[in-house]
Amino acid sequence: TALPGTACDDHDECTINDAWSADCACSGTLLDSDGDGVCDFNDACPGGLEPGTPCDDGNELTLDDVVGPNCACTGSPASCLVNGDCNDNDDCTTDACVSNACVFTPLALDGIIGPTSVISLSSNFWEVDPVPGDFIYTWVLPGDWVSPGINGQSVEATVGENLGWQQICVNAFDGACSLDQCLDVFVDEFLSIEDFHWEGSASNLYSVWQDPGTDRIDLLPGKGISGRVRFTVFDATGRMLQTTSADGDPHPITFDMSGTATGVYLLHITQGPRTQVAKLLIDR
Repeated sequence: TALPGTACDDHDECTINDAWSADCACSGTLLDSDGDGVCDFNDACPGGLEPGTPCDDGNELTLDDVVGPNCACTGSPASCLVNGDCNDNDDCTTDACVSNACVFTPLALDGIIGPTSVISLSSNFWEVDPVPGDFIYTWVLPGDWVSPGINGQSVEATVGENLGWQQICVNAFDGACSLDQCLDVFVDEFLSIEDFHWEGSASNLYSVWQDPGTDRIDLLPGKGISGRVRFTVFDATGRMLQTTSADGDPHPITFDMSGTATGVYLLHITQGPRTQVAKLLIDR
């Protein structure tokens, strides 16, 4: 009969000093000379952490450090930990640490914002979005254009009389990095009243009158006009802004353009299949 405390064999090579317990179970003490909780017979890394155990390799530029099969603590290399760890020595890029990888993004002017079609002798406005950093902006305009100032993120200029495609450019410079952006602008002629006519007709059915510097547009009917006539104002993008019509005996029509921005607008005068198109210049 086995008595508690007497020797026995639990047939486990990872235990020593096997003995019967009070509940009649044979068990021993774990054979673990380095105290890491792993039996000496199964200990891959005696005296240290076992493979797969998180650790610290002492290198700030590694991530997810873990004990490997060779019992060495190593991590995955990281390009960076914070933004200051990244520098490609290029003044025209931003340097950032994103998900422990260096990302170098070229600085650029996104594009010039403003009209791409203008009327000669009209005043117009262009601008660019700011570039991160301490940049100075300088505009380069066609030779016959006039501007009160060409320095800054925006420029206002009076268009010259040279027609066709012209180009405006802007340079951004911070002392080390130079960035350029250009925009092609088409300059069209501002037509006089005599130039407006019906397609297929030698004379106007309506005359378009605009007092310079005002927001009032007057449409005066010619002689012998009858039937329904529609008047519609569009902006340069083709968006309809105002519309009205005259039925029966025609009468003078007035458009109030005070709620519109400065720029070029198109007035369509339509009667049946015929359309007269007049350019309107709002230049306050």
